[in-house]
Amino acid sequence: MVVSIDVQVDAEAAIDMLQNGLDNLVNGITQALDQGGADLVETAQSIVPVRTGYLRSTISYEVDGLNLIFQALARYAKFVEFGHHTRGKVKHMVAPRPFMRPAFYQLLPQIENAIAAAAANAFNG
Repeated sequence: MVVSIDVQVDAEAAIDMLQNGLDNLVNGITQALDQGGADLVETAQSIVPVRTGYLRSTISYEVDGLNLIFQALARYAKFVEFGHHTRGKVKHMVAPRPFMRPAFYQLLPQIENAIAAAAANAFNG
């Protein structure tokens, strides 16, 4: 008894299928990063201490390729986030009032799950 299985692959169709899957993957990850960035900004803006509102207004994000850039552009943002020593004759430590890190750590699992879902769905259909 002999069983023979012939497999024929339409290389062009296979390449098209792979390219479509990769395009879906990139689009899905980009959408996940964009939504994650918007959520990060909203969360950080709800946490940040507000005196004038300027620092809060400089919290933003951008998606550059497959990179999410989450930032606060006020020159003093790092001093609020990490604390600092005051200047002058009497020096004391101003306590940190983090807003970027808590937003990031709170939303990181959600962003990771969205990216994983995009990867899982990229080659379906």
